[in-house]
Amino acid sequence: MKETGITSFDRWAANFANDYSDLEYYMGRFKEVHRFREFANLPELLTMYREIADVRNNNNLTLDKPKAEHTLIKIQPSQTQLKLIEKLQDFINSKGNDFAEELGLTAGYDDQKGINHSFALLAINFAKKLSLDPRLIDSSYSPGTKLMEASKNIEKIYFETNSFNGTQLIFSDIGTPKSNNKIDNLFEHLSGDIPQSDLMEIFGEDYYEKKSRPRLEDIEAKITEVLKLTNNEVHDLVAEANASENFNVYSEMKRLLVEQVIPEKEIVFIHDYNTRKQKEDLFEAVNKGDIRIVVGSTKKLGTGVNVQNRAVAGHHLDISWRPSDIEQRNGRFERQGNEAAKIYCNNKVNAFYYAIERTLDASMYNTVSQKAKFIAQLKTTANADVRTVKDIEEDVDMGSMAAELSGDPVFKEKANLQKRITELTQLEKSFKSKKYDFENNIRHSETRIKAFKKRLRF
Repeated sequence: MKETGITSFDRWAANFANDYSDLEYYMGRFKEVHRFREFANLPELLTMYREIADVRNNNNLTLDKPKAEHTLIKIQPSQTQLKLIEKLQDFINSKGNDFAEELGLTAGYDDQKGINHSFALLAINFAKKLSLDPRLIDSSYSPGTKLMEASKNIEKIYFETNSFNGTQLIFSDIGTPKSNNKIDNLFEHLSGDIPQSDLMEIFGEDYYEKKSRPRLEDIEAKITEVLKLTNNEVHDLVAEANASENFNVYSEMKRLLVEQVIPEKEIVFIHDYNTRKQKEDLFEAVNKGDIRIVVGSTKKLGTGVNVQNRAVAGHHLDISWRPSDIEQRNGRFERQGNEAAKIYCNNKVNAFYYAIERTLDASMYNTVSQKAKFIAQLKTTANADVRTVKDIEEDVDMGSMAAELSGDPVFKEKANLQKRITELTQLEKSFKSKKYDFENNIRHSETRIKAFKKRLRF
């Protein structure tokens, strides 16, 4: 890139990306946002990209694996969720003032300026928990509706696949169980959030395989050195990693499933299996059908987990901001070696996405959709004659899911039409302005031509 003079992101964007505005659903309303949604100068960009990458995916490989059927399960919010969403909206509109104390969102408030510069980040984290279950915010709140609906669907599939011991995977990155060991919790807290090389330098290679664990004081010193944090920041990090839980999503899901008469011994949390030997034993038990339901996060139940032999379904209780995380989750059951799908399920598996209407779920589906589309353009476009690419289709159309989740598709259509009218009006003004400039340039050029002719000698 240096050879071509592209030494910053702004220079890259100026050459290869175009900015577009669109309406997206966020916190109960539609707002206009600007995002990169198109690659320009594609042949040159592909040439540079393919010097370092050899892409192999479903579009250029024929693999003997089941086809995933993606199903959105829309769930009505509880009264508690509706009331909290309304208060959160006021919190956002007031830039961190209204209902801040009631919602517990006071961190970072600037008394002098009367605003909270971190209000957007606080609101997003609050809304993610609220979408999954209000008890993640305060254990005294009434239960949400998502976990109950998911447990009913899981129970239905469990008994439908009893004849061949079909297995299911449940994914949630929120509300994961904590260990009694402070260092284990710190390792899990940092894993995936910092580079793997930094994680290894702090905790050492194969942390869970060690017979003797390092002392917390030694780990804190390493964090200070590697991550360049102050002592106070390190202590805050340790406290955050070991903070007591308001509510445990995994334990609640297990309780609900056991209530549905599913044997407790057949439901496990992958977080309880840390060493290489423990994981190998777990994978074997799941592939045999002895354990039929595994609950885990993306980083624990994602890459390197081989439990596909009898897998019939995956359940997404939450959704990650990164399209690659969804791909990794689905890849645990939509993959080669799934004999149950081939023999008993017409070579199909199911991916279920659980979403509460009028919550952050809609915004996250839309954001992940745009990211996935943008990334996939480079990986799937082979025609060097095409100079620009945008808005390719995906198997999982999360953008349309977001429209459904808003609870008011008519309003979105109206808002999009109003936006389109504004754009056309601006284009008309721009056209007339350019037309006037061209006509003025023509008149000016004609005047100059006449003046030059008079000066010429024949």
